[in-house]
Amino acid sequence: MQKNLNNNFATPQETNVSRIGRKVMLTGDIEESSIHELMKLLFEIENEDDEFYSQEKVTTAFEGFAETLVNKDKNLDKISKVIDKYQSDSAYDREPIELYISSFGGSGYDVISVIDQIENLKAPVHTYLYGKAMSAGFLLFMVGQQRFVSRNSTLMLH
Repeated sequence: MQKNLNNNFATPQETNVSRIGRKVMLTGDIEESSIHELMKLLFEIENEDDEFYSQEKVTTAFEGFAETLVNKDKNLDKISKVIDKYQSDSAYDREPIELYISSFGGSGYDVISVIDQIENLKAPVHTYLYGKAMSAGFLLFMVGQQRFVSRNSTLMLH
């Protein structure tokens, strides 16, 4: 994102959302731009998971069918289990996304959109509170399937 100055030069505008691996940090106000960046990062992680797990499922199915052919095993139960494992796409198979929050809050409308997205992700989202989660930040914190709060943190809902 860039901010235009009156002198026709553009300077990069920092966002308060960042990612390292499966860890996503939101520090600062919850507003349209930060929620857009958060949603983008969550979608990136979901796409990476989809690519990884689809390849893993193909490998698992191939290994299962190859083992059945090599052993000349005509046990339909084993073949059925291989097919079931290939077709399953359980959230329990995916590593959780860790969402770290420190925010005074912000736009309630914007946070509701990302809450809907988080609830529909295939991977579980664990929320971690360091510092403060107030107002819209509190709502974002509460959406986590597992929630962790540091000792000196503050939660506020009004």
